[in-house]
This record gives sequence, structure tokens and C-alpha cells, in this order.
Amino acid sequence: MGGLKVIDHLEWSARLSGVPSHLLDSRVKSAVARFGLGEVLVKRVSQLSGGTRRRAALAASLVHAPMDLV
Repeated sequence: MGGLKVIDHLEWSARLSGVPSHLLDSRVKSAVARFGLGEVLVKRVSQLSGGTRRRAALAASLVHAPMDLV
């Protein structure tokens, strides 16, 4: 995922997890706000620091609002 921009990674993860199109924007915006990723949305994942990369990965994991997280 390093070649993708953060916003693209979040959208891709949401689509892959089955988030309906009409909920896509709100789910991504919610994940961005929750994990403080607003300033890095247009950066490539590979350009992020380790901590920010982890926050982006966590946001991508939770963008589809899973019932459980292991």
C-alpha cells in the first residue's frame, strides 16, 4: 500500500470491506477525523513516519466499522 495516497488507501479499504457507495465518504471522513490524518491525506503511505503509518493502517482497518477487532 506504500504507493497509494492515504485517502486512496482508506477508500480502497472501505470498498474492499463492502462499505456501500453512499456511506463511503462519511466513513472515510470519520476515520480521518478519528485518527488525525487530515494533514497527510495526499501523502503516499510510504512517505509517512512510522507512527503516522500505524494510525493510517488502523484507520483503514476500522473504516468499515467492524463489530469486533482482534
